[in-house]
Amino acid sequence: NNNGVFNGGFTNNPKVRTLANIVARNETAQKMKKANLFSYSKWELHHEHPLVKEMEQVFLSKEMIEKVQNILSETTKGDVELDSQELSDLFVTLYSTGDFLSMHNDGISGTFAFVISLMDAPKALITDHWKDHFGGGLRFQCQTQGWCEELKPSFNTAILFQTRDGHGGSGPMHEVLPVSYHADIEGFRRFGVTGWYMDRKDIMPDDVRAERDQMRAK
Repeated sequence: NNNGVFNGGFTNNPKVRTLANIVARNETAQKMKKANLFSYSKWELHHEHPLVKEMEQVFLSKEMIEKVQNILSETTKGDVELDSQELSDLFVTLYSTGDFLSMHNDGISGTFAFVISLMDAPKALITDHWKDHFGGGLRFQCQTQGWCEELKPSFNTAILFQTRDGHGGSGPMHEVLPVSYHADIEGFRRFGVTGWYMDRKDIMPDDVRAERDQMRAK
């Protein structure tokens, strides 16, 4: 999410999608992380890629919208009404060796996040699991317990959590830990599908929407 030059602040390091200058941009992302600035290093498919379009159709399908609404209404004890016309954002991502996503809360991204963390393994080990020393876990911070939950990539698993409460509050702080070189050596790869739904009752202020649009995959 940078142009390869560390200027000391996020506003001077806008999101850049390119295959150019990768080494310098990865180094800058690490410097931003050490400076406690939001940063990340990962590979994203172009928003017009057929797989991204297919995933978008899946998550906006009537069946999926109804299922997710029911789950969220039950867990939040509220009347959730998701926007069925458009996702607030959607990424299809590969995390390679050293890639990460620093701590953040997704308060500008949408009302509810969905995360599908996937892995690819050698065919001989296709039933094996992502190992702790591979890194790459999705880690959540709790208000009173510090880091309280870490979820490893696994097959057929989706995570839903609220990222905006509709009253200016944001969801839990979370991060994706750096992927270790051990994963690559052992033939494992970490993928992710991440997106956000908007609740129709959650109206983003213009300044928040503008910041969201700057970060969108589209």
